[in-house]
Amino acid sequence: MAVFRLTQQVRRDQRPWHSYDFDLTSLNVCLRFLTAPEKGARFGIMDVVRKPDGSVSFAHEGSVELRFVKEEERGGEAVRRYTLDGPGLEDRGGDVWVSCSKDPVIVDFEIDLPDEPGMQSGKMRLLRRAEVTEKEWKAHVASKVK
Repeated sequence: MAVFRLTQQVRRDQRPWHSYDFDLTSLNVCLRFLTAPEKGARFGIMDVVRKPDGSVSFAHEGSVELRFVKEEERGGEAVRRYTLDGPGLEDRGGDVWVSCSKDPVIVDFEIDLPDEPGMQSGKMRLLRRAEVTEKEWKAHVASKVK
């Protein structure tokens, strides 16, 4: 596994920002703070950019808008369906489904822009949730990180 150190200053044109390269994980954390989920949100996308020569940099890709479409059911769960698109996704966005629960999370997304080289699009689906103790969590992490 290659390990590298990337040190650079990046102009941040918009706050907040999230990374598509990490499957919108930080957006997932922030969804619980939307005071009016039906109003959606606008934010920047910042990601690691791989250049043809093999070098990498971190860059502001542009902004995107999370637009509420409707409440519906997906995978047997009540969700809010949003579109997510804009220059930050090269205008190749798609749909994001977020649970309507007290602690909302992304349960599915289908985005036209691939988030990894060699892929045709970006897709992710939540398969299951589990409540675990701290000891169980540490054991799980230890089993995955080697």
